This record gives sequence, structure tokens and C-alpha cells, in this order.
Amino acid sequence: MTLSIKDLKEQNLILLDTVSGSRAYGLSMPESDTDTRGVFILPQDLYFGFSYIEQVNSDRNDHTYYELGKYLKLLAKNNPSSIELLFAPQETVIYRHPLMEQIKPERILSRLK
Repeated sequence: MTLSIKDLKEQNLILLDTVSGSRAYGLSMPESDTDTRGVFILPQDLYFGFSYIEQVNSDRNDHTYYELGKYLKLLAKNNPSSIELLFAPQETVIYRHPLMEQIKPERILSRLK
């Protein structure tokens, strides 16, 4: 089974949804598209079954969402994209579920090389 970004939205699976790319940093041009990135949670039947999905992307990869477990693993490895999501400026946040407040930067960041 696969999930689309439309599925994530329709099933209320998104925990964090942010604007990213040029629009997030004031570098967009009038013809720029809007990129988004975020975090989602899998429905129980997929999480506990044989259909684990760690990432959902649009066809052009301008919309990317990480499953919560994968996101936490990326944070533990100091992945720049995941850290960027952790510190997303409030004006770029489309939606943040209260669960995301439990991910404290001081508990995640390390000197891992």
C-alpha cells in the first residue's frame, strides 16, 4: 500500500506542516512554487503491519513528509533537513500538532559527527 500527500491530509495524519524552500526564506520569485515539508504519523494498521511507509513525496519532491519514527531517527543523526523542521519559524508553520511540542531541541541536538 502507498500513501499520497492527499491521503495524509484527508486522514488527518499530519503532525507538522511547514512551508520550505525559497518561500520560507524570502528568496522566492513571482514564478516560484510553494514547497512544503513535514512529519506524519501512520495509521495503526500500516505501522504494525507489513506496509511501513517512512516518507511520502510529491512527484517532483517539492512536498516531502517524514513518518514520525524516521523523523526522530534523522534528528538523532543531526540531519540538516530534520533540524530545519525542528526550528521552523512560526510564520512558516501551516500546522503543528501539540505532540510536536514534546520534541525538545535540547534533548535531540548532539555533537555527533
